[in-house]
Amino acid sequence: MSYSAWVSPVSGHKITIHWRSRLARLGGANNCMTPCAGHILVSDSDINAETLCHEDGHEITAAKRGVFYLLWVAWAFVFNGYERSKAEREAEEHRSKYVHRYTGLKEGT
Repeated sequence: MSYSAWVSPVSGHKITIHWRSRLARLGGANNCMTPCAGHILVSDSDINAETLCHEDGHEITAAKRGVFYLLWVAWAFVFNGYERSKAEREAEEHRSKYVHRYTGLKEGT
């Protein structure tokens, strides 16, 4: 696994992209996850602009919610399902609003 430093064009947060993450691979190919503020796990060696924007939306929410972020996400998934959870809705709203500010990234850049 390698790492890249990246700065969000919306929030200005410094984020570490973890390429070829084993944890992210549990979700399959082309899977990404944001377990906490400042980190995005990517299962492969690249991420497209739409997915990066979506994950950055999660990162912004994680920064706002702090240490309780993962508990909030788990609670929302259990009671509302993945697609209807507030976490996914917020990330999709972020993506639809700001995707024009993002470009895809590749490992090593």
